[in-house]
Amino acid sequence: MSAFFLVVAFFLPMTILLPYLAGQNPLLWVLLIPVGFVMGTFLVLLFVRGIYTLFPAASDGKFKVFKDRSAILWSIENAFSNPVLNTFQGVLFMNEHLRTFFLWCLRSQIHPKAMITTRTIIGNPRLLFIDKGVLIGEHAHLAPSIQPKVGLLFVSRIRIGADSLIAGYVSVLPGVWVGRGCCVQAHSFLSLNVRLGDRVTIGARSVINEGVTVGEGSRIGKDCRIMAGAVIPPKTIIKDGQVVTRLEFSLQKPSKEVGLTVAPEKFLQL
Repeated sequence: MSAFFLVVAFFLPMTILLPYLAGQNPLLWVLLIPVGFVMGTFLVLLFVRGIYTLFPAASDGKFKVFKDRSAILWSIENAFSNPVLNTFQGVLFMNEHLRTFFLWCLRSQIHPKAMITTRTIIGNPRLLFIDKGVLIGEHAHLAPSIQPKVGLLFVSRIRIGADSLIAGYVSVLPGVWVGRGCCVQAHSFLSLNVRLGDRVTIGARSVINEGVTVGEGSRIGKDCRIMAGAVIPPKTIIKDGQVVTRLEFSLQKPSKEVGLTVAPEKFLQL
């Protein structure tokens, strides 16, 4: 599909210019090839903008692929967004104005002042809400939709508040909400429907499992595991390398600094 867009971006403008180039100096052909490619790129992006304007975005929820309406809309979106991103992101994201135009064509809700690198992996720009001042690192993966098994689709929008940092190689799954001024350090994992309050710090290589809520101002250390459904109170500090379960947090009053370690045999039963 990416190769198709490249071919269209090159040959479509050249066929339009062909009548004017017939019989001209061959050097003129060479000079106009870059012009034709630029024209083709803009035509392809405007075409995608038209498709996205015609079809509404997929709604949040759990769907059966090719059966539910939202799953069909999701398939149409990805048929265009993924190859377009693969083809043009590496070039157009190098310039702020070109990046803004590119994301406008994809009907995304990413703020023009948000910084997304050329190597950030974007699942579907229409399902991302990224505020100003956000920095998304290289090879970070924003995935507002996943297919946990054949025929089943989960879709839920990702929201990232202003002035937050999502470092390199971080994975963000559907339904994640990140507050303002948060810092998610490299190689961390935010699972389904995780909620981070404002000014939360997630240490490197930490795993925040499904449905976890982290209160504002909390700090989770490096290499931590926060198990599904845990609720971390505001301004809680969790030491490096800890495993925290929902049960343990509900049984004892949170202190300013919490270090809860689960025995290996108990961890395997969760």
